[in-house]
Order: sequence, then C-alpha cells, then structure tokens
Amino acid sequence: MQCCQFLLVTLFAILASSTISADTSRDGHDGVSRGAGLQRFSNSGRLTKEKREERGIFSGIKNWAKMKYWVGLEKSDKYVMEKLGLHGLQGQALRTHPKYKTLEKFWYKRESSELDDWFNEGLTLYGAWTRLKLDKVPSAQVMKTNEYKTYVHYVKKYDSMVYDFKNSIFQPLIEFGGTDAEIFAKVQVWAAANRPRWYVKEMLELDGLSKSELVADKFYKKFLDLTGKKP
Repeated sequence: MQCCQFLLVTLFAILASSTISADTSRDGHDGVSRGAGLQRFSNSGRLTKEKREERGIFSGIKNWAKMKYWVGLEKSDKYVMEKLGLHGLQGQALRTHPKYKTLEKFWYKRESSELDDWFNEGLTLYGAWTRLKLDKVPSAQVMKTNEYKTYVHYVKKYDSMVYDFKNSIFQPLIEFGGTDAEIFAKVQVWAAANRPRWYVKEMLELDGLSKSELVADKFYKKFLDLTGKKP
C-alpha cells in the first residue's frame, strides 16, 4: 500500500514538472532569457559604474602621491610643468590648459608645506613679512604682489592657532600694530573666518572704546564692512 502511495506521489510530481516545462516553453524560455538579460544588463551597468568610481579613486590617489613626491623632493616648477605637459606655455595658453589646475594644486601644496615649516620653527608674522622681503616693496605696490598673497595665507594659519589656543600655553606670540598692509591682511583673515567682534577689538587694541570711536578706526570699520556686523 505504501509502495502504491509512493508511486502516485512520484507520478503527480512528474506530471506537475512537465506542465511547468510546457508553460515555460510556450511563453518562454524567452521569459527566462529576458529576465536573465535584464539581470546581466543591470549587473553590467553596476560594474561599469564601480569601475569608473575605482578609476576615479585610484586616479585621485595617484595624483595625491605624485603631489606628495614632488613637494617632498622640492621639485621645481620647470620639472613639474614638463611632467604635466605644460612646458613652454604662458599666459592664456597656460591658464586654459586642462592640467593647469593640477599645477595650481602643486603650488598650493608646496606653499602649505613651506608655511607649516615656518610655523614649526616659530616664525612670527613680522618674521614672515621680512622673509618674503615685503618690507622692501613700496607700500603702494605691496598688496599687489604674489608674496603678499603668501603672507595672507601665513596670517590665516597663524591666526587660527592664536584663536584656537587663546590664553593657553600653546598660543603663539601675538603681535600688535604693523604697517597698513600687514594689518589689512589680518582684517581679511578675521572677516573670512567670521571672528567675533571682541576678538578683533582685542587684536586691534580697541577695547574700551565707544561705538563712535570704534567706527572711526579704519581697520575695525573695514572688518565691519566685510562681515556686515554692527559696531
């Protein structure tokens, strides 16, 4: 009896399997292949995207390593420009070249590395001013020079340490006063960093002044103009 039941179950299973096969072949095997095709297309699209992302990542790592290498070995502009295929280009032809942005990144990283070295050796803001020979440039021209831009970048680095470590043992030496160009560099940095008014007044030695006296100070007024703050 059990044997008969087993045979009947097996027979029904075979018949069911045949029915499914017949339905599939009518409709199709092409229903299966269509699904598989869509799956393959989906996987292919995903893999292509992943490959593009990987290439972008590896390209970024490669460029980062290249920059690190060039800056670390103090490679010259001429060397880097030759490597980037920019040798001999000037003016508009240089600035519009696709690799010009890479050259700018190299300049930025090299400058950042140099400014880090200056700070680590304890170079003051006035020390940076004289090292860049800005004390030798006529006051009417000094703010138009590339060296002045470098000075502003050093002020930014230096001021961030002063502000972040104010009144602590890690605070760098604070220098007050200076030429108009030196102080305007600080004002630019304070405005860009949105420093609070109390900090700017302290740095300009204006504590205790009335509002009218504060506004009369050209440096503090410039800070207010740049930030839209009230006195």
